[in-house]
Amino acid sequence: MKGFELIKHNALGKEDQSRAGDWDPLIKPVCDLINTFKNYCTTSSCSGRIIITEHSSNKKCDTEWLLVKHDNVTFEEVNESLKKIDGGEVWFHVHPFILHIACKTIEDAFELLKLFRNSGFKRVGINGPKKNVIEIIGTDRIELPIGNNGELLIQEDYLRFLVNESNKKFIKNIERIDKLFNALVGFSERK
Repeated sequence: MKGFELIKHNALGKEDQSRAGDWDPLIKPVCDLINTFKNYCTTSSCSGRIIITEHSSNKKCDTEWLLVKHDNVTFEEVNESLKKIDGGEVWFHVHPFILHIACKTIEDAFELLKLFRNSGFKRVGINGPKKNVIEIIGTDRIELPIGNNGELLIQEDYLRFLVNESNKKFIKNIERIDKLFNALVGFSERK
């Protein structure tokens, strides 16, 4: 093996470095399909998630994840996670899906870039002219502080509203993953 074949072999054979330690079930069908294409392979992915974090400093290592879910959340789950706050800044996040795809050639990268853009994806680009890696990121996102110094900064009604809005965004995120999968099915049929 050499060249792109070696890159693909190494990317697909490496140990999962994510916190979960495995593929996110919602993005796995997309990754599996891409990885069947001769000139493409996924190098990292996340289906999106709803997270509550507490930060005791500006260092990433000082961040505690109070809640992590790659799916919709309930008010009860969120409320229960907030019982763990310990005095730092508390943030509520909705992260959209993200996907990195290594491409054999720059022409292959541009072909996939065109497919994604024609399918309505706004945040897609090629990272580095020598690596030929496509990055596609969903757009449904929320990030805001909800607590500080061990106290919540928002009322229960707003927290319920935030949970509801987060779930709406996560549903849109799932719809975009489905749209991405369908675009890739069409792409595979042309190959």
